[in-house]
Amino acid sequence: DPASTAILAAALKDKSGRVRLAAARALARRHEPESTIALKALLEKAPPPELSLVAQAGLAERGEEVDLGLADLTLGQGDPELKSLALRVLSAARRPEALELLSKAMRNDASRRIRVEAAAAIIVRLRRVEAPR
Repeated sequence: DPASTAILAAALKDKSGRVRLAAARALARRHEPESTIALKALLEKAPPPELSLVAQAGLAERGEEVDLGLADLTLGQGDPELKSLALRVLSAARRPEALELLSKAMRNDASRRIRVEAAAAIIVRLRRVEAPR
């Protein structure tokens, strides 16, 4: 529904970080062109990492190219929730570097949870490559 997408896009400018994050999550789940435009516009404003990763994941999941730099940096940080978002970006990204970063996280991350999530993301990517088109 374009009207609700416009409301969510407007909520990306709300003063509350929670409202902005909820709006970004909702837009990331939608696949109409207006939500893609709103997420791209959000990324142009260099939002905080969590908001940026949610937007990047939503765009990558619909086949859009995203910058993997933030996901790479996030994997070197300690916050497991942000690392999970970074893995989601890398899982959906089409670029070969994403697979390399997932593999690195699977082998080297201190958290078992993140290593398992990275392994699962690699499997998802490999299945996507093998799936007949």
